[in-house]
Amino acid sequence: MISRPLEIGEYRAIIELLLNGFTDKDGNVFRPNKRTALVFQIQASLGLRIGDTLALRVSNFNNGKLERIEDKTGKLQYRDINPAVYGFIKDYVIENKLDYTDKLFGIRERGVQDNLKRTV
Repeated sequence: MISRPLEIGEYRAIIELLLNGFTDKDGNVFRPNKRTALVFQIQASLGLRIGDTLALRVSNFNNGKLERIEDKTGKLQYRDINPAVYGFIKDYVIENKLDYTDKLFGIRERGVQDNLKRTV
């Protein structure tokens, strides 16, 4: 199977399914999953690898900016975050009562992949 970039409509549809949940053609119920939706939004909006996204801590986000050392290259990343995505991050941190040093996501790469696979 060859990888390809998602069309904007496909991206939006996946986010919608993750946020609202759905029932598949076999009648299996997929409950809303805000965590996976946010992982996917951060990856897409910041162009991060899945491993880099899952390693993020609350402390990596300050005043609408991401600051972190990229695992693969060791380079400092300091960039603006889309204000809507930054708002989702802040809401997620508050809802999950995360502290400044906590990892943002308590999920492994395979868990994200499995959740995304169920949406397509």
